[in-house]
Amino acid sequence: MHMFLKNIAPMLVKHWTGKFKGMDTGKEDYQIADHIWAEIREETAATIANIPAAFVRVLRNIADDHTSFTAESWSFWIIYLAPTLLRSRFPNAKYHKHLCELVWIIKKMLQFLITHAEINELEWYYYQHDESRLPACTLPIHGMLHIADDIRQCRPVWTTWTFFLERYCQKFKTALKSRVQPWGNLNKEVLYTAYLQQMVLRYDVQEEVSLILPDNDYVLWPPRVMSYNPDHNERVKVASYIKELIGGRQTIILAHLPTVMVLWKKVHIQNGRDSIWTHSATRRSMKQRNSLSELDKVTEYELEYENCINGVLQVVWLVQYGRLKKILWLGLAGKTLLLALIQPCQTGGRDATKEETHYSRNLVSIITVLQNVKGVIGRVESCGEWTIIDRRSNFAKPAFNGTGYNTDESEAD
Repeated sequence: MHMFLKNIAPMLVKHWTGKFKGMDTGKEDYQIADHIWAEIREETAATIANIPAAFVRVLRNIADDHTSFTAESWSFWIIYLAPTLLRSRFPNAKYHKHLCELVWIIKKMLQFLITHAEINELEWYYYQHDESRLPACTLPIHGMLHIADDIRQCRPVWTTWTFFLERYCQKFKTALKSRVQPWGNLNKEVLYTAYLQQMVLRYDVQEEVSLILPDNDYVLWPPRVMSYNPDHNERVKVASYIKELIGGRQTIILAHLPTVMVLWKKVHIQNGRDSIWTHSATRRSMKQRNSLSELDKVTEYELEYENCINGVLQVVWLVQYGRLKKILWLGLAGKTLLLALIQPCQTGGRDATKEETHYSRNLVSIITVLQNVKGVIGRVESCGEWTIIDRRSNFAKPAFNGTGYNTDESEAD
């Protein structure tokens, strides 16, 4: 993966900015003008304010300074940001199409599938079969020709990548306290980590040593308002949702709804490991980069409905995106309900993990059960339109949790 992320991705940006080894574009026309790069730079800076901090670190000037870009930074930029930020920015749309195809190849690699035919096009645009342009044929470009064979011989990419080892070393860096005998600190950290692993394996106490509560997938965190009086519009939405669940007349349900509810402002989703602040909890400046508390934080949720398919009534789940405004806790008829007030984005039911998903306006707020909220997502604004960034996919994801040498198989679909 470093071949793509630390070599090919920076090389392409240098081609597009006209800074690759003093070469011009030859008979092609793929260079993007400086004033357009200035717009891309501004949009990138604005985009990071709407990306969850867990997704990626702050990205600097992509056009002029790559020194702070790690492989992880390049991965996020080339996969999630570049297709949107560079749309309609090339003199010819074929270069953007080629970029999207390269992104598709990277995604395929993360999904462990790739073919020779999918990478041939890279030679045509930048090498152009011209001897004077041989510098464009760097070693990583040649390495792409061996990717399929390497995967067949060495198995999936994640079995040989170095991301896991980097995270492993990063953990032990925190143990370095002595400048005189740093190896002593490292020895103790390795030893105590091994102790903890053996205790977990021998006594089956994974849940006890974990900071994650095992019995509840949705954990509510403060701040909260114990005596919250919802307005009439919110009560009507709650009554309408309960009517869909149990039937009956909405006016009767509305009359029996409690006038005081508990308002929670933060929820932690255990499986997705996302912590989400609601819109009602955010009072920070929009310039501050804490994406879990942005005013325009967008979440992913799913809605269930029935549809008649080939004469058979089937339950269908529809992926939606929207702003989590409030979390309401209320007791009704001896039961507890956790409800989410969400303002949907008009995305037409498209799934951002499978296709580009755009929106330009929001819809009227709805009420649904909190368990339908699946996680936090990011978004990119370019040319007056928002593009959803949803990392919920079957990409391999390296993670070192400190209590075992485990690698997450995927981000659950």
